[in-house]
Amino acid sequence: MERILIVDDERGVRDLICETLTRAGFETLEADSGVAMRRMLAHQYVDMVLLDLRMPGEDGMAVLRDLRRSSSVPVMLLSVAQKSSERVLGLEMGADDYAGKPFDPRELVARVRSVLRRAARARRDSGFEANNDIFEFGGFVLDVSQSTLWDPRSNEVLLTRSEREILRLFLEHPYEVLSRDMISRRTLARNWSPCDRSLDVLVSRLRRKIGNIDDGKNKRRSITSVRGVGYCFAIPVSHTVRGRDRKPANAEKNSWTDLRH
Repeated sequence: MERILIVDDERGVRDLICETLTRAGFETLEADSGVAMRRMLAHQYVDMVLLDLRMPGEDGMAVLRDLRRSSSVPVMLLSVAQKSSERVLGLEMGADDYAGKPFDPRELVARVRSVLRRAARARRDSGFEANNDIFEFGGFVLDVSQSTLWDPRSNEVLLTRSEREILRLFLEHPYEVLSRDMISRRTLARNWSPCDRSLDVLVSRLRRKIGNIDDGKNKRRSITSVRGVGYCFAIPVSHTVRGRDRKPANAEKNSWTDLRH
């Protein structure tokens, strides 16, 4: 039974969400602030956090920012605000989904299940927890077994679960054009919609964390946009499996430059 932590300063809202999720077969925990959430997470394992954005004192954005420094637990934001800028900011800071208040109970349950399904699928399909693959590109090293990305100076680059899955997919298919729908289905466990900006936000956030890669001649963007299609990882990648020789994941193709815009 998955355990969901509801973080909201309003008791009535917490009670409603707890009742909705309990009826759907989930175990629920409650916290009325970021401080209470941290205290609970120090002693309790949870599969997902539902986080209210508009809390007094330390608001949800600040709580999310702090949480993402130490955890990749799936987070769904809750807010009465309908501004798309707020939703985008939340996604950019590491949230996995967003639900407006008041919410339809069936939609909330469906969204929670979707986020949990993506997390479970990632653990099962991408094999980050039981895989000895190591990918190297531009001085960066992604150690799959440790779920860790190191930069060229051996500093850890903190990635959310979704960012890590997208990066892994790119590294498995360098110089290949991957459609948004394919990336979304493989990493977010849902079909892509032109109205859904979450994938583009995740890719943009990943670009900023990696930065431009020095290929020995000049610096160039690692993840290029292919207009009307999706994205291409345009940097050489070496793939190593512990106990085996290193090999290039794919040979560089001369035609990739024609795909940029």
